[in-house]
Amino acid sequence: MQAHLDTEEYLRHTCARSGTHYTIVREGIYSESYPLYLGFFDAKAQQEASRREVLVPPTQNQGVAWVSRDELGEGTARILLNVLENLDTPDGGPYTDKTILLSGPRTVSLKAVGAAVSKVLGWEGTGELGVREVTEEEFVKHHAANRGGGKEAEDFVRAWASTFPAIGKGELAIVDLSLEQILGRKPEGFHEVLPGLLQDVTGAKVSLKQYAK
Repeated sequence: MQAHLDTEEYLRHTCARSGTHYTIVREGIYSESYPLYLGFFDAKAQQEASRREVLVPPTQNQGVAWVSRDELGEGTARILLNVLENLDTPDGGPYTDKTILLSGPRTVSLKAVGAAVSKVLGWEGTGELGVREVTEEEFVKHHAANRGGGKEAEDFVRAWASTFPAIGKGELAIVDLSLEQILGRKPEGFHEVLPGLLQDVTGAKVSLKQYAK
């Protein structure tokens, strides 16, 4: 995240000095990446577990404005097309020297994500997925061990744990209407995207492999 912020600062300062225009697109948290935030959720392992539970650091029950990766791609492409179409206009178009946040239409907390997963997988009343908050150190110890232990695993989990304070502060709960305005329709919310991600219990495992790098 710091690299993103540093890049934005560099663009603003450099472009201000040179007279070059810029457009910054802040893409929200992918709905497809939810397993990483949900205690590295593995649907197949939880399906077979005697007790379904994931461990996460404290989030103060704050939500995340989850957004579909496909719609982020479409929205970003539309912005780029607009910028190109306005290169020779006097004002450069509506996105000149602007920072645009593309978010989902509503926020969903991690506990609500767990409940949604249970509903989609038919676990309601038969062992719903629990979302238990633990200290950061407990989170790191537990998940590093699940990843085989060692310094590399611990460093990865500890780096990931550093994202949760931002959730607790509400930094990922900002709902912005820009994506809806750009698409000309309301973006899909997390609950609309989730069933397609869990067509079978291996779906979340695929998400983990894709994003946990």
